Amino acid sequence: MNTNFQPIIETKKLCYSYDGESNSLDNINTVIPKGKITAFLGGNGAGKSTYFLNLNGVLTPDSGEVFFDGQPVIYDKKGIAALRRRVGIVFQDPNDQLFSASVLKDVSYGAVNLKLPEQEMKRRVDEAVEQTGIREFLHAPTHALSFGQKKRAAIAGVLVMKPDVIILDEPTAGLDPSGVSEILKLMLKIREEQEITFLLATHDIDLVPLYCDFAYVLDHGKVALHGTPEELFRQKERLREVNLRLPRMAHLMEILAKKDHLDVDITAATISKARKTIRSLLK
Repeated sequence: MNTNFQPIIETKKLCYSYDGESNSLDNINTVIPKGKITAFLGGNGAGKSTYFLNLNGVLTPDSGEVFFDGQPVIYDKKGIAALRRRVGIVFQDPNDQLFSASVLKDVSYGAVNLKLPEQEMKRRVDEAVEQTGIREFLHAPTHALSFGQKKRAAIAGVLVMKPDVIILDEPTAGLDPSGVSEILKLMLKIREEQEITFLLATHDIDLVPLYCDFAYVLDHGKVALHGTPEELFRQKERLREVNLRLPRMAHLMEILAKKDHLDVDITAATISKARKTIRSLLK
C-alpha cells in the first residue's frame, strides 16, 4: 500500500472478542489516510462493524493500540468522549440512529449534548442541513421520511459534531439506484468541502474503484488484503479465496485478456477506464 500520505487513524495489533474466547478482530493493523475515502470489504462476520465500533469508542479493544493523529487513544470516560467527537458513525439502518419526534431535533441532538452556545449550535445545524439537502423536510416527523431521506438526516446529525472522520456502515443498503447515487455524491461533496476522512463498509465492490482511494479486505477478523483499488484488483485469485469478486468491468477485462487474448488493461475497473483500454485496441 502506498504510504505517501498523512495517516489520521492507525491500529496496531488490535484485538476484540465478544465472548472472551474467539477474536472478532485478530491483530488488526491498519493505516487510514487523512482526507481520503477508505473502503472495508468482507463478508458478514468478517469484522468490519466490530472494527468501526472500536474506532468510535462504542467497543473497547481487548488488546492492541489505536492512534488518532499520532496520539494513542485512551479508552477511559474522557478519552472516549473526545474520540466520539472526532469520529462520527452513520449506521446501516438510520432507524437505529434517529429517535426524536422531528428531523430538526435529531440533527440538533449532538450539538445540544456538546452544550454549545445557541448561536454556534444554530450555525452548525444550518450548515449541516444545507450540506445534506434536508431543509425541505427539516420540520417533518422523522417517521414520515423515506429511507434515503433518513440516511441524509443521520449524516447531518453527525456533521453537526464537526468530526474529522465519518464512518458509513453500508451506506447504500436499502436504497434504489437514484438513492445510492445521491448518498455517494453527498459523501464526495462533504469530503471535498471539509476534507473529512471517510471510512465505509460495503458489499458492493463496484463502488470501490469509483469512489474509494484505498481499501482493506477483512476475513475472519484478519486483514486479508489492502491497498489501492488497482493493487487490490490485481490479486483476483486472492479476492476469490475470501469470497469476493472483481468489479464487473475488471472481470470483463480479465475475460478479454484470458479468453480472447486481447492486450487490455486488466486493472480497468470502471466504465471510463474500460472504454479507454478498448479504444486503444481499436486504434
